[in-house]
Amino acid sequence: RTRLASLAAAAALLHFDNYARPSELLSLRCDCLSPPPTYTNAFEKRRAVTFFPSLQADRPKVGDQDDTVLLGQPKAGREWISVLARQIYIVARRRQPADHVFGLTLAQFEAQLKLESKLAKFTMPITPHLLRHGGASHDCVCGYREDAVGKRGRWRSQASVARYSKLGRYWRVRATLSKADL
Repeated sequence: RTRLASLAAAAALLHFDNYARPSELLSLRCDCLSPPPTYTNAFEKRRAVTFFPSLQADRPKVGDQDDTVLLGQPKAGREWISVLARQIYIVARRRQPADHVFGLTLAQFEAQLKLESKLAKFTMPITPHLLRHGGASHDCVCGYREDAVGKRGRWRSQASVARYSKLGRYWRVRATLSKADL
């Protein structure tokens, strides 16, 4: 596998977990990753990313600057994201703070996701927005309240949360999958 495939895979997993907009994810800088936590509380052991951490940063589409998202949703079974976040943090520490974490353009990210989808023989290619929708839908199914999903996705209106969570579609697609697919 290539370095590009590894970067795209890490970005895709992080993207699903925090349902960032593709532009937010790909513009994420090394100084936006939280350092390893020093606490013993299980909740506080989770890592975080901060979108738009400074006053000099471009404003997000909605919401305020300094939008911080904790990684890994325990009720959704994604505690493992902390292991990935730790590896990303280790690599990012060796780089300049203003460097982009993944160093991918949107075109590179989309092309790699399309290639990986084809290699995995998925019937529908994975896209960045599919990851954003999928993360929100998965968290709603796992019992997270819509207002929490909305805050995590940085959506202002409940209509946006409903549009992104796509619960009916989630259940229809899931019903077609075998245990091995899951």
